Amino acid sequence: DCDPGSPVEPSSSSLTFATYLPSFYSSFLDILQTERTSVPAIFPDPRPTLSALITSTLSALQPSFSQRLEAISTHYGAVALLQLIAAYRATEDFAVSADKIMEKVSYAAPIPSDGDKPSGAHLRRRSSARMSLSMTRRVGSHRGSISGTGALAPPTLDWDQELFEPFVDFQVDYAALETRLLEDALKTAVSAEARGRVDHARMLRERAVDIFGAAEEALARCTAFTHGYGALGLVQSVDRLFAAFADVSKADITTRRSGQTVQSLTASASGEDLSDLDYTADDWADIQALLHFLEAVRTLLDRIFMFESKLRSSLIQMSTSLRQQRSDPAGVFMSGANRGKLQLLMQSQLNSSELHELLNKIDPEPSGQQAGARSAVSDLAGTCQRSLQDTILSPLHKYLASYASSSLWSTPGDPKAKRGATGGSAISEVQVPTFSLSPSSTMQHVAEGLLNLPRLFEVYADDDALAFSLETLPFISTEFLRGLAEPTPTPDATLSSSGISHNRRSPSLSLKAVPVVAGGATSAVPPILSPEAVSAAWLSSLGLSLVSHLTSDVLPRISKLTPAGAAQLASDLGYLSNIVMALNVESPELEKWREWVDIDDFDGRQKLKEAREALAPEEKEDGVMTMVARLRGWV
Repeated sequence: DCDPGSPVEPSSSSLTFATYLPSFYSSFLDILQTERTSVPAIFPDPRPTLSALITSTLSALQPSFSQRLEAISTHYGAVALLQLIAAYRATEDFAVSADKIMEKVSYAAPIPSDGDKPSGAHLRRRSSARMSLSMTRRVGSHRGSISGTGALAPPTLDWDQELFEPFVDFQVDYAALETRLLEDALKTAVSAEARGRVDHARMLRERAVDIFGAAEEALARCTAFTHGYGALGLVQSVDRLFAAFADVSKADITTRRSGQTVQSLTASASGEDLSDLDYTADDWADIQALLHFLEAVRTLLDRIFMFESKLRSSLIQMSTSLRQQRSDPAGVFMSGANRGKLQLLMQSQLNSSELHELLNKIDPEPSGQQAGARSAVSDLAGTCQRSLQDTILSPLHKYLASYASSSLWSTPGDPKAKRGATGGSAISEVQVPTFSLSPSSTMQHVAEGLLNLPRLFEVYADDDALAFSLETLPFISTEFLRGLAEPTPTPDATLSSSGISHNRRSPSLSLKAVPVVAGGATSAVPPILSPEAVSAAWLSSLGLSLVSHLTSDVLPRISKLTPAGAAQLASDLGYLSNIVMALNVESPELEKWREWVDIDDFDGRQKLKEAREALAPEEKEDGVMTMVARLRGWV
């Protein structure tokens, strides 16, 4: 798989390099075992000889070991990390076996000739002295290896570093290799296209199984390939995986209606009590689907929190191991077969200040490692909420679609020009009261739709999805939610009641509504919102969304306002302002529009002139004032 042109035995031609490598190492160990029995008879200390045999054999390989690994990385592409780990594990197994051979040969002594053979008593004394010295070294120092070879192995034996050195470049590149592998896993998870009617909430949950499975496998790969030194790359790669999965899932919302049918409509939402609302069967189905999808997003965030806990436990173990290696470089963690590979990792770019900063934050204080994932899931929740609001407000948007092109705005005449009879100057100053204009039929339909929204939320009052991620609702601030919150319980009461309580909304709010400070600690007990408060938050957000649509998208498309048309628009906006106040909505932008269109031409020109004269040199004009002045012909 890494060099098809190289001559190989027919029996092994179908094997991958990672599969063939253990058999190569096995043959190499047989040679070392054979040499172990003969080398002591020739050399006083056979260990350097065996070490030189290993290093010379590895350096003589053609192609070299490094070239083989590079070919594997190129050949396997996104999944190359799996093959590299398999080769690395085989190399570790060989290192363990080779180290045992080195340990055994360290106890061997040259076989003396008959003439030089010492007496039995003298031999026993030398053996006893050598054993006593060896035991003294092992007992007197806890920094040696468990087997005692740490005191015997000279520092010049570098066969283990020669063995693992070809892997270092790939270990340093672990973050990129892991990212490629996880991106491939994401592509595989989302590549299956469902046909016919699609339950996007179920699809999100099913895909999440594969995504989190891949993330947990990454934990094991990081430990197996980098022994914890790749922790920084692991955190970044998994964070990107979750964020990318959330981004991909947004497409499901925009295409959600393509496979829906009327059969997804539930009886609770289609009952006679709501039959007078202007929703189609597709609208009801869309509302249902989006609520289920929002609940699936909540489950996704729950799983991210659980994975963060597992990730933190793994990082703590890595941190403990790395600290022991740094504080005791000659100890058990750096002895035997571990010595060479860990020394290379300690000297590599993986052992960076960023890594130690991460591990210092993990232990003892927890922190949110998956910040990008949390942000992406919040964006996904917000996108789902906006789509749900678009569906809920769709009948009202339909009414407003032709509002800007209404003929009312170009009606001739000026209702405010009717003054008192000509005569004395005092009488001319008195304005005769006139009846206020009724709101237009379009605005009356919009107002009725807004007033019916509380009835809609009564149907879904028990749906926990509505209480999830309220702070991502459009135009809703944390301060507003805090004002809706019930009295905050004491910590003891919170612990005693637990997350499973009669208030079904509190668990979801505790996930996102709690502000998180540096270090991951929460700043306060999460606020608890009643079902009524949750509905109030949604109704306020819906009202603000509709008003924003009106002031940002609809009203600027009006081409002209006559005095009569301005009077009608002022009546409509005043009526709408009173209606949205019932939904706990206050819009300064709406009030600004109403005030400027309600003023007559003379006063309007005067106020426009005064406002412009009061502007600072680099200050911009008020947008609503400029727009109304253009519509009224004041400029």
